Amino acid sequence: MAVSNPDSDGLLNSLKSRVSAYVDSIADEIIALSLRIHDTREIGLEEVKSCGYLAGFLAERGMAVETGIAGMPTAFRAACTGAAARPLIAFLAEYDALPAVGHACGHNIIGASAAGAGAALAALGTDLAGSVWVVGTPAEESAGGKITMAKTGVFGPVDAVFM
Repeated sequence: MAVSNPDSDGLLNSLKSRVSAYVDSIADEIIALSLRIHDTREIGLEEVKSCGYLAGFLAERGMAVETGIAGMPTAFRAACTGAAARPLIAFLAEYDALPAVGHACGHNIIGASAAGAGAALAALGTDLAGSVWVVGTPAEESAGGKITMAKTGVFGPVDAVFM
């Protein structure tokens, strides 16, 4: 993501160091979040607790959370605006489990990693040149939550997506 003065290696290195230090400071919480989702094992469109765990984690770190987006009760968007609205990057969080199998695809890790990345960038405040979203995408193993979200325009304003 561009910074307010991209020609300044010192500024860029400072921002990288701050993000890295923040991730280190919440690493145990990110791991605990992943394990909590892993133990919950909710299948697609029933990820009420897992959605709540992720949304709560992000809200506690100052992100504005909206649940029930795209007409799906277990979908969410957590947003933070830095110095400007654009560029806007999104981290996609998955958190559904497979029926009778659980989290064999690692969606618990994907969800917690996305939340940690979004929280780390949000921690930069107005030193973040643009904005960041964490988008909770339910039912990836069944209904394909991202497809519904794309069809309803959720990703329309997004400049880049990370997964």
